[in-house]
Amino acid sequence: MNKLAIVCIIVLTTILAAIAPSCAEAVFELSNLTISPQEVETGQSATISVDITNTGAEGTCPVILKIDGVQTDIQNVTVGPGATQQASFTVTREDVGSYTVEINGLAATLKVLKSAEFKTVHIDYGNPELYLASGTQSSLNEKYSNEIGTQIRIENNDMKGVAEIFRWKQGYFRTYSAGGKLVGKTTINQIMEEKALSGCHDHGLVLVSVFRKYGFPAIMVDTAGIQWAWDYSKGEQEGFMGHVFVEVYVNNNWILINSTSGEYVENYDPCNPVIPMTSSDEGKGYFALLKGLDPEDYGITSIQQLKEHLKAFAKGVKPVDMYFPQYEIRRLP
Repeated sequence: MNKLAIVCIIVLTTILAAIAPSCAEAVFELSNLTISPQEVETGQSATISVDITNTGAEGTCPVILKIDGVQTDIQNVTVGPGATQQASFTVTREDVGSYTVEINGLAATLKVLKSAEFKTVHIDYGNPELYLASGTQSSLNEKYSNEIGTQIRIENNDMKGVAEIFRWKQGYFRTYSAGGKLVGKTTINQIMEEKALSGCHDHGLVLVSVFRKYGFPAIMVDTAGIQWAWDYSKGEQEGFMGHVFVEVYVNNNWILINSTSGEYVENYDPCNPVIPMTSSDEGKGYFALLKGLDPEDYGITSIQQLKEHLKAFAKGVKPVDMYFPQYEIRRLP
């Protein structure tokens, strides 16, 4: 073979080698950009994920995360031919606002809310019959249901019936303080057995259980003290302050009852979390944090869990964020 033929073969081989990679490149398509959850509290984490599909040869895709146009993270994801892989990022933000999240040209929005705005429970107030059901902790057994039936006589499901149930609660049980250690742990049947109320959670649990027995839809409301939260956020308060209220459906209207004092509001807006009932320990009122059939239903099974919710609220609360409704506060007879 002469030199010219050898040169031609070398040149041809070089050209083919340069062309060959272009015939076997990876081809990536990104889809399903997801943010979960789409709304978080300040300081809480959201997971951002995206699917990477490769329709070409095996290759590595640089997945670039940008928030408000600024690159914050990158992952190099290797995907085989015809395969799909998922890339995930975890992000937190300390400032309230809406953030534009981008990954390789795909975009979505993450909303960061103050603790005071964050809704952990959604109540369907348009369907009160849902709240005739009993939760695990608020389900009366047959023995105590029958016992209550012999003690409370109600002719109509009206405010007189509500007042009769409250009066029975006030007279039937002794009260004592358990220092919060029974929060989220006690059931209505245990309370009936002991004939004792250890705190506002027990008061609320008795009321919702008995209200439902007599056909009143009822919801427990766990709150944080507003003045307490302001003081706690400034380091001026070390303890915790909250209270339990009860929402009960009477005469086609939701009303609010203080579980211990019997104060109530008829012109009540259940969608406004601010409750302007004050006490000797709380001078501004209360903010509804959690609602449900009973504490277990809204995720509280210990005082430690409740304290975490209180601290999260205090961390983000500001007076300007709240609308204090003008309620007419009365007391059950």
